[in-house]
Amino acid sequence: MRVLSMRGLLRKSKCRVALGIVIAMGVIGMAPAVAVSAQPVVQLRLNGDVVIATGGGFPLSSSVTVVGVIPNGSGQANTPTNASGGFLIGFSVPAGFAGTVNVTATAGTLTASQAIAVGAAPVAATAPAPVAAESPVAAPAPVAAESPVAAPTPAQAPAQAQAPAAVPHAACVAPPNLKQQDLDPKDSADPYWKRTGLEVQVAFATGGLPAQYAADVASAAKTWARSVCIAATTVPSCSGVTNCVPVATSNVKNGSVDGEFVGQFSGGYKVGGHIDLFLPVLSKEPAQDQLAVITHEMGHAIGLQHRKSQTDLMLAVGSAGTAIPDKIDYDNLLAIYGTRRGSTAV
Repeated sequence: MRVLSMRGLLRKSKCRVALGIVIAMGVIGMAPAVAVSAQPVVQLRLNGDVVIATGGGFPLSSSVTVVGVIPNGSGQANTPTNASGGFLIGFSVPAGFAGTVNVTATAGTLTASQAIAVGAAPVAATAPAPVAAESPVAAPAPVAAESPVAAPTPAQAPAQAQAPAAVPHAACVAPPNLKQQDLDPKDSADPYWKRTGLEVQVAFATGGLPAQYAADVASAAKTWARSVCIAATTVPSCSGVTNCVPVATSNVKNGSVDGEFVGQFSGGYKVGGHIDLFLPVLSKEPAQDQLAVITHEMGHAIGLQHRKSQTDLMLAVGSAGTAIPDKIDYDNLLAIYGTRRGSTAV
């Protein structure tokens, strides 16, 4: 399995991971879609090829160990509960998988389990497995009408992970010891955005931009949103929008500079900033280079430093001839945001 990013609807993204077939990830501060319960409970629902697990009734603001099991593998992760004792996790099943996904959540002596049938072979619904005779698991609460819960089946005991045929991919969860690569030693890191969910939300305001540059910003936002750690979007203005970066043109000639990102920081985190496009230089460059400049500056805005590689988009000086980030750029974002929720430069 792999975990996918959750941004309203779920979307598929890829990144490296060194765990088994099932990779889990919790969400801090996100209210679970399960009613507050006096007993621990896990509830599952299916959204495409993604099994969404919500839990409730666990100790408030504590750690829960969540184990997911499919017939040929398993995996686990520790996830924090929110102020209501709930959590939210998303699992993506392998392509073509048909069978049962079992999820068990444990915090101390409290345990709750649930199972769901996935794929072409539906399984009749049964009651969720009890925790123990003296501590039965409460029946799962119904979710919203637009997200019905698929019929559960009895949970199975977690099995030992078997080696998958191929290394799976996960959401914004960095493999052990992953570090940023190919950094330009002449550059230094700014504080990063504070991550409070599965991805870092960054909006780019394009109001007032010429249509060509607004389209380039929208294209670059889609490019950076391919990172499992970044939810890059465009908005007309930053009014009422958090983590927002306005993009504007300038007729000021700033030497040979064609674009620049200037960040704003507070409490050790990036909280805003702005991108200036200097038309006296930028307007004379080919259209592809203009897109590369905008994508480059937006790369700084989301947290990337300059790279040493002469062929990379994040090269500090001159044109690398591309507006497309390479794998190292995406891995560097994973190293920044995939190891902690909210990051400062280190």
